[in-house]
Amino acid sequence: MMSMETTFKSVHTKKPGKSVNLIWVGIGFSVIFWLLESVQDVLTFGRGDIFERIFLPDTMSLWTRVLVVCILMLFSVYAQSLRVRLEEVREEKPLPVRTLGVIASGVAFGGLYWILESFRDWFIYGKASLFREILYPDIMSFWMRLLAVLVIVLFSIYVQNLVNARKQVEESLKETRDRLEKLVNERTTELMKSNTLLQKQVSERFKIEEALRKANRALKILSQCNEAVVRAADEAALLDDVCRSIVRTGELDVAWVGFFSRDDGNTRVHPVSRAVRFEKYHGIADDMARTCDFETCPMAGDILAGKTVLIRDILSYESTTAWYAVLSVSGFESMVSLPLSNPSGVFGVLTILSQDGARFGEEEVALLEDLAEDLAYGITALRTRIERTRSEEEKARIQSQLLHSQKLEAVGVLAGGVAHDFNNLLTAIQVSTDLAMMQIEESEPVYLELKEIQRVAAHAGSLAKQLLLFSRKHPMEFRSLNLNQSIETLNKMLLRIIGEEIAVETRLENDLWTVWADRGTIEQVLMNLVVNAKDAMPNGGRLTVSTENVRIGKSDPDQDPGRKAGKYVRLTIADTGIGMDEETQAHIFEPFYSTKGPRKGSGLGLSVVYGIVQEHDGWVEVESRLGNGARFDIYLPAVFVKSEDMSPESVDYGRLRGNGERVLVIEDEVRVREYTARGLKQNNYQVYSVSTAKEAIALFDLEKGNFDLVFSDVVLPDQSGLELAEILLSRKPGLRIILSSGYADPKSRLHVVKERGMRFLQKPYALPELLRVLKS
Repeated sequence: MMSMETTFKSVHTKKPGKSVNLIWVGIGFSVIFWLLESVQDVLTFGRGDIFERIFLPDTMSLWTRVLVVCILMLFSVYAQSLRVRLEEVREEKPLPVRTLGVIASGVAFGGLYWILESFRDWFIYGKASLFREILYPDIMSFWMRLLAVLVIVLFSIYVQNLVNARKQVEESLKETRDRLEKLVNERTTELMKSNTLLQKQVSERFKIEEALRKANRALKILSQCNEAVVRAADEAALLDDVCRSIVRTGELDVAWVGFFSRDDGNTRVHPVSRAVRFEKYHGIADDMARTCDFETCPMAGDILAGKTVLIRDILSYESTTAWYAVLSVSGFESMVSLPLSNPSGVFGVLTILSQDGARFGEEEVALLEDLAEDLAYGITALRTRIERTRSEEEKARIQSQLLHSQKLEAVGVLAGGVAHDFNNLLTAIQVSTDLAMMQIEESEPVYLELKEIQRVAAHAGSLAKQLLLFSRKHPMEFRSLNLNQSIETLNKMLLRIIGEEIAVETRLENDLWTVWADRGTIEQVLMNLVVNAKDAMPNGGRLTVSTENVRIGKSDPDQDPGRKAGKYVRLTIADTGIGMDEETQAHIFEPFYSTKGPRKGSGLGLSVVYGIVQEHDGWVEVESRLGNGARFDIYLPAVFVKSEDMSPESVDYGRLRGNGERVLVIEDEVRVREYTARGLKQNNYQVYSVSTAKEAIALFDLEKGNFDLVFSDVVLPDQSGLELAEILLSRKPGLRIILSSGYADPKSRLHVVKERGMRFLQKPYALPELLRVLKS
């Protein structure tokens, strides 16, 4: 457009081409006059040849010619000066042109020449008078003068035509110039308007395109973030994906997510994820979080109120004063902070930084707000899903524990019932064996067979005892116990059980705390774990038995549902055996579960351990890997009471016979009742035996209470042994009563038996043991 305007101006200001100089025109007319004079002299007057008249005229002719030439030259100089003057002043002020001015000047010069010629004829040639020569010259002079005057007048007419033509051209050029100037001005104005409009349109188009690019980037970020929310399985991974997408796809400098915490009434923001374009910006999020004062910063208050904060000039924003040292060095100019909220309120913030002050447009901010809403929803949904999964896992775990507990309880009821009947049978076997052994000498071959029967019965009694321990129907006598003493007491027996292929190492803490426990059952736990370790090391290995005082705080990891804070004694049995996989560890405490193969284990050993430890308010922890051995940690609550003496009570079998005491035996199991009665009779007791409580009361009344002691089963068909004892004691206070049972259920009320000081004998029992209890 500017080049077009310049072109019009150049056309407007361009001068016409340079015209012929009028002096040269005067010289030309002088040459023509000179030639015409020479021709006239030759043709009219016969004065020599043409060459001579041109170059060697006579004096008179030369004078005449020179005079005319001077007049022509004088007139041409005058005309040229007039023309130059007109050209100089035409731009300043138009001059009126006199059409005949130059011609009149030529006529005047012609008249001057006429007068000068007349003067010459009069003065030089002596003609009549000057006046006559002027007005009435002779014919020759007249034509000669007339020729010169015509040349001068023709020359003046030519000059006048040149001046008129020049003026017409100038006027035409001036008119054209004015018209062009008007057209150029109009066109220039239109072009300037068009240029302004075009610039505005281009600027608006650029802004629209830039806004569109920003919006497209924001839409792409939003799409990527929504995809991340959908496929996210971990909150940290989700936040990292979102921040990286904002920086990479959005071509931004820093994006970070922080969560709020409120401690002691103070609100703090903790960055949990970030992404930066350059590594030098990695610490920006931490610096911003550290310098943000939620009590005084208006921006922080707006975010907590759920408002988006947009800053296009960070360094001049009133709430960023504390960040100046952080952000000014990095060159950030704009920032947007978007609250992350759920129905419970604002829980976090998404902050984006850019070094472009005009980076965040309204449409882009609106899309980023949608992104923040989707991100907050995704975080909330993910947390809800994870919490639901945890709840379902916890529910499944509790259900599994409940099912396991119910399974153990059901098996325990079954095991208790089996053990009760089994103990009755074993009692009959043991008492009958004792009776038979009392009637023969030890040297007899059958004595050894009876001894073997006695040993097998004792082993069967141990198995029955494990069933009762598992079913929790074995009565326990709790007392303060030092586990180190129990281990040292069983040390020799343990060495015999495990054999020489296995090295045993004991690590016992010197000042070990005591525990409130039943000695027999704790020893049973130790024995079962040692046997289990022995079976896990068929090719030998190392067995470690250790004790340790431990303190468990509330902050310790909850590895076992039964774990509680407090002081405990830890009993550890570790081996270097074959170990267990996770599947085996999940079932080792289930009753009758065994990996030893058929006829190699009952599957009750670890179940009994589990039951005993539970009975002592403790728990068991197992650590094992296949091929790397196993470790069992037993935790028992510590008590700070001096441990009781654990030395075995000695029995003098020579003093077991009775002195004719009258004994009332109540037992519903026929074989147990018969063999018990026979054993007592052979040991000098007067025995009266019945099978029910009703029969016992009738016999007691019939004999008028003449009994020294009563030996009764706890569980009778019509009434409990304890109730029977209370009835008999009401009839005869001070009556000695001994109760016996194969297992203890709530109906037996053994705790009442102990509270009232009644003696209790656990089935299966041997005859010497029964005689000792009766004698004591």
